[in-house]
Amino acid sequence: MSLHRMITKHTTGAGAVEALWRGTVVEITAGGAWVRIPRLTGDDPVGPLPTVPEVAAGDRVIVAAVEGRTDDLLILAVGG
Repeated sequence: MSLHRMITKHTTGAGAVEALWRGTVVEITAGGAWVRIPRLTGDDPVGPLPTVPEVAAGDRVIVAAVEGRTDDLLILAVGG
Protein backbone atom coordinates (compact mmCIF):
# COMPACT_ATOMS: atom_id res chain seq x y z
CA MET A 1 0.00 0.00 0.00
CA SER A 2 1.38 3.42 -0.88
CA LEU A 3 2.02 6.11 1.71
CA HIS A 4 -0.53 8.29 -0.08
CA ARG A 5 -3.26 5.70 0.56
CA MET A 6 -2.30 5.36 4.25
CA ILE A 7 -2.44 9.09 5.01
CA THR A 8 -5.52 10.47 6.70
CA LYS A 9 -6.06 13.94 8.08
CA HIS A 10 -6.37 14.75 11.79
CA THR A 11 -7.98 17.91 13.01
CA THR A 12 -4.44 19.29 13.41
CA GLY A 13 -3.97 18.94 9.66
CA ALA A 14 -0.94 16.66 10.09
CA GLY A 15 -0.78 13.43 8.08
CA ALA A 16 -1.35 10.24 10.06
CA VAL A 17 -0.33 6.68 9.29
CA GLU A 18 -0.67 3.35 11.00
CA ALA A 19 2.77 1.84 10.49
CA LEU A 20 6.33 1.20 11.52
CA TRP A 21 9.15 1.39 8.99
CA ARG A 22 12.58 -0.15 8.56
CA GLY A 23 15.39 2.29 7.96
CA THR A 24 19.14 2.72 8.06
CA VAL A 25 20.97 5.34 10.13
CA VAL A 26 23.16 7.38 7.77
CA GLU A 27 24.50 10.04 10.16
CA ILE A 28 24.54 10.92 13.86
CA THR A 29 24.48 14.60 14.86
CA ALA A 30 24.10 16.42 18.18
CA GLY A 31 20.37 16.76 17.42
CA GLY A 32 19.76 13.08 16.71
CA ALA A 33 20.03 10.55 13.91
CA TRP A 34 19.46 11.00 10.18
CA VAL A 35 17.74 7.94 8.76
CA ARG A 36 17.01 6.69 5.25
CA ILE A 37 13.52 5.13 5.26
CA PRO A 38 12.97 3.83 1.71
CA ARG A 39 9.23 3.14 2.01
CA LEU A 40 8.55 6.57 3.50
CA THR A 41 11.14 8.98 2.09
CA GLY A 42 12.83 7.05 -0.72
CA ASP A 43 16.57 7.75 -0.89
CA ASP A 44 16.34 11.02 1.05
CA PRO A 45 17.37 10.83 4.72
CA VAL A 46 15.04 12.37 7.29
CA GLY A 47 16.09 13.83 10.62
CA PRO A 48 17.35 14.56 13.03
CA LEU A 49 15.21 11.94 14.77
CA PRO A 50 15.21 11.29 18.51
CA THR A 51 16.29 7.80 19.45
CA VAL A 52 15.13 5.58 22.29
CA PRO A 53 18.06 3.13 21.95
CA GLU A 54 21.64 4.17 21.27
CA VAL A 55 22.36 3.94 17.53
CA ALA A 56 25.34 4.27 15.21
CA ALA A 57 25.71 5.06 11.51
CA GLY A 58 24.93 1.94 9.48
CA ASP A 59 22.51 0.46 12.03
CA ARG A 60 19.25 -0.95 10.72
CA VAL A 61 16.42 0.53 12.81
CA ILE A 62 12.67 0.48 13.27
CA VAL A 63 11.11 3.94 12.96
CA ALA A 64 7.72 4.77 14.46
CA ALA A 65 5.31 7.61 13.84
CA VAL A 66 4.19 8.93 17.26
CA GLU A 67 0.39 8.83 17.37
CA GLY A 68 0.51 8.03 13.66
CA ARG A 69 1.98 11.43 12.71
CA THR A 70 4.62 11.42 9.97
CA ASP A 71 5.85 14.79 11.25
CA ASP A 72 6.70 13.17 14.62
CA LEU A 73 9.03 10.22 13.91
CA LEU A 74 11.39 8.48 16.33
CA ILE A 75 13.76 5.54 16.26
CA LEU A 76 12.08 2.87 18.34
CA ALA A 77 14.48 -0.07 18.08
CA VAL A 78 17.74 -1.24 16.55
CA GLY A 79 17.52 -4.25 14.25
CA GLY A 80 15.05 -5.30 11.68
